[in-house]
Amino acid sequence: IVGGGYIAVEFAGIFSGYGSHVTQIYRGDLFLRGFDDDCRTFLRDEMIKQGVDLRFDTDVAAIAKRDDGRLDVTLKDGSVIEADKVMYAAGRL
Repeated sequence: IVGGGYIAVEFAGIFSGYGSHVTQIYRGDLFLRGFDDDCRTFLRDEMIKQGVDLRFDTDVAAIAKRDDGRLDVTLKDGSVIEADKVMYAAGRL
């Protein structure tokens, strides 16, 4: 899931709760900008405990589809995530 607003955070929790492996990517240092800092850090810690892979201070550089239908998501920090789906919940771009 790409984005750091409440919709992205909510969907990350929902999909993780259903058993999906979830990676959330946000270009800032911590999601939910504008919310209380204690709530933001508490939520970050709880999401990590639940197995959500949080990637801050990066963004998607490219998405390439493989022959088998899976996706290679290359981040601006150079890392690559293998995914079945990519959901953008980044608000207005």
